Amino acid sequence: MKGAVAAFIMATRAIQQAGIELAGDLALHVVVDEESGGHAGTQAVLGQGHKADAVIVAEPTMGDIHLSEAGMSWERVTLYGRS
Repeated sequence: MKGAVAAFIMATRAIQQAGIELAGDLALHVVVDEESGGHAGTQAVLGQGHKADAVIVAEPTMGDIHLSEAGMSWERVTLYGRS
């Protein structure tokens, strides 16, 4: 996703430098937590009321939905001992 973030930033800069007037606001939405359900990422942003007329998703999936994390689990581990 780092390449997509760089592309978003450069595209935004190019739009500004070209003096292009957009019909609405341009916002870059880069989130975390997409592999584990997006509860702290996209869902959190939407829950705060952020909306858009259109979006660009920079994941290289050709528009298909892909399973990305099949074996993830959250565990709590307590270790006892001396260091």
